[in-house]
Amino acid sequence: MYNERDIVEQCLTSLYEQCQDIDEVIVVDNNSTDGSYELVRDAFPTFRLVREPRQGVVHARTTGMNLAKSDIIGRVDADVHIGKGWARALRQYFVDNPKISAMSGLVEYHDVPFPAIAREISKFAANKMNIISLGSLSLFGCNMALRRTSWQVICPHLLKAAGIMEDLDMSIHLKEKGLNIGFSPKVIVYGTVRRFRNSPLSFYQYMRLIPNTYVANRRYLSALAAWPGVIISCIFQVLLARPVVIRYDSTANKLRLRPYYRKNNNRVLP
Repeated sequence: MYNERDIVEQCLTSLYEQCQDIDEVIVVDNNSTDGSYELVRDAFPTFRLVREPRQGVVHARTTGMNLAKSDIIGRVDADVHIGKGWARALRQYFVDNPKISAMSGLVEYHDVPFPAIAREISKFAANKMNIISLGSLSLFGCNMALRRTSWQVICPHLLKAAGIMEDLDMSIHLKEKGLNIGFSPKVIVYGTVRRFRNSPLSFYQYMRLIPNTYVANRRYLSALAAWPGVIISCIFQVLLARPVVIRYDSTANKLRLRPYYRKNNNRVLP
C-alpha cells in the first residue's frame, strides 16, 4: 500500500466482511505519506499492519508473504474491491486442484463504460498473451494466491531490483521449478482501469517492464516475444482506451465530451 487513503478502505472492508474464511489479513504500508497507515491502523485494528521502509512493490510483497502463516497466501492490490465469496472460492480452488501451486482470479472493472469488454481484454492479457512469451499462465498481481510451500521454493530466487513486473518474475520462477499456475473465474475482484488514464509515455514505461523482466531473468527469446504485445497495448491505450476512460464518469455512469479528471488520475510505477 502506497498513498491509497482514498480507496484502500473499501478494499479492506470487503475483506473484513469475509473474515470467517480468512485466517489473517496483513497490510503492508510502503512509506505512505497521505495518512493511509493511520486510516488502516484506526479503522481495522484486527488486521496486522506493518511498515516496509524499502520502497517498491517487490519489497512490500516479500515482507507480507514472509509474514503469512496460512498454507494458502492470497494477495490483492489496495485499489480493488473484493467480490463476495472470494476467500471461500479461493480456498476451494486449491482443494479441488491439488496439483496447482499458484493461481490468478478474474478481474472485473467498475470504472469503464463497457465492463464486459474490459473483462475479456483483461482475461486475454493475463492469460493468452503470457502463454506466448512465458509458455504458461502468468500470475495477475492484483488478484492471486499461491501455496506457502511454493512461495518458500521461489522466494530465494526472485529479483530484488526495481524496474520489473514482480508478479511476472514470480511466474517465471514457478515455471522454472515445475510448479503449475492456474486460473479461476470464480475468484473475483473488481479493479480499476486508472492506469489507462496515465500519459502514453507513463503507460509505455509501465508496459516495457514486461520484456525488462524477461531480460533480467536472461530469457531473451521471451523478451522478444513479449514486445508485440507491449506495442499493441500501447497503441490500444493511445487510440481507444485512454480517450474513453478519461471521459467516463463512473459515478454518473456516462461518457462526457470533455475529459473527466479526478484525484489520483495517474497511477505510479511499481
